[in-house]
Amino acid sequence: MQQTFLAYSLPGTTDHYVATVADSIQLAGEDVDKKVDFVLRPFTSSNEVSLGFRILAESKNTPFNLEPYSDCNILDTTKESYRDSFRTIRSEIQQGLVEKAVLSRCKSVTHQSLDIYKLFRELNRRYESSFTYVVSDPNIGIWMGSTPELILARNRTCYTTTAVAATRPVSQQASREWNTKEKAEHEFINRYLREEFDKAGINYMMSDVSEVIAGPVMHLSNEIRLGLEHDPKVLMDILHPGPALSGYPTQKAINLIAKIESHQRRFYTGYLGLVRATDLQLYANIRCMQIYNDQCTLYLGGGITIDSEYESEWVETENKAKTLLEPMLELGFIKAPKKL
Repeated sequence: MQQTFLAYSLPGTTDHYVATVADSIQLAGEDVDKKVDFVLRPFTSSNEVSLGFRILAESKNTPFNLEPYSDCNILDTTKESYRDSFRTIRSEIQQGLVEKAVLSRCKSVTHQSLDIYKLFRELNRRYESSFTYVVSDPNIGIWMGSTPELILARNRTCYTTTAVAATRPVSQQASREWNTKEKAEHEFINRYLREEFDKAGINYMMSDVSEVIAGPVMHLSNEIRLGLEHDPKVLMDILHPGPALSGYPTQKAINLIAKIESHQRRFYTGYLGLVRATDLQLYANIRCMQIYNDQCTLYLGGGITIDSEYESEWVETENKAKTLLEPMLELGFIKAPKKL
C-alpha cells in the first residue's frame, strides 16, 4: 500500500522540507487536540474527512521519489455546464438571495511520465512567495499545489490573515485599472471580516489594499492583524470558508454551491499547513490538483457577482490553470493544449 508522504516549501524561500510522517489521523471539526503537526482540511466536512499528520522528522532540500499510483475518475467541467451554473448564480444574485458565490470547475489533462519531484521543485522555483506542497496518503491519493493565499499565521506579536480576491493576468498590470466588479469582489471579504470580528469582539488592524502577483495572475490583497489573546479555533471558524472561497453571505453561498456544482470540491478551497505550537501557518488550498496514473485534475474557480460576465469568468479560470499547466508543459509532462 502507498505510504503517507509530505513535502512542502514555505513562502519566501526556495528551500523545501521532506517530512517523515506517521499514518494520517482523521480529525473531527476544527479539533487538533490529537497533537498533529500538519493538517489538510476539505472545503466542507459533509463529503470529505479532515486529515492530520504527525511529523516525526524532517530533512531539508532532500530529493524524493513519488510515483502516481491511483486510477483517475476523470472530472472535466464542460463550458456548457459551467455556463448553466453561472446563470443560476446570476439569477440568485439578481433575486437578492446572495451577493457573491464562488463557482468552481474541474479541468483534466493527460500527463506523460510525470516526475512529481521535478514538478514540485519547478513550482517552488517559479512561485517563491507561495506555499507549495505535495501530500500523498492512501485515503486521498496525491494532491499538489502552490497557493498564494494565507488564511492564518502566528508570529511572536500577532496573528495575520489576508483578504485576497479579484483576478486578472499579470500582462494587464500596466494597461488598465481594477474595474468595479473586481473591487467589489475584494470588498465583500473585508466587509465580512469587519462584521464578524466586530460581532465576536475581536480587535484587528487592516492594511491598505495592494496588488499581489501569483504566477501568471495578480489579485487585490490586504493584510489583517489580530492579537495573540484570541483562540485560533475561533478565528478559523470566521476565516474558513470565508467569502474568498465560498461567497457572501457565506452560508447561503455554500448551500448554493452544494446545489449547483456537479463535482465534489474535496480539498480544493479547503486549507492546509502547519499547526505546531511554535509554527502556525495555514493556507487556502487553491491552485491545486490531484495526480493520477496518467491524468491530473485541476480545480479552478472564481467569484461571481452582479457585474460578472460568463465568458470573462471562464477565461479567468483558464488563466488560473496556467499556474500548474505552464510548468508541466515546460517540463514536457503534458502536450500543449489548444488554448493555454
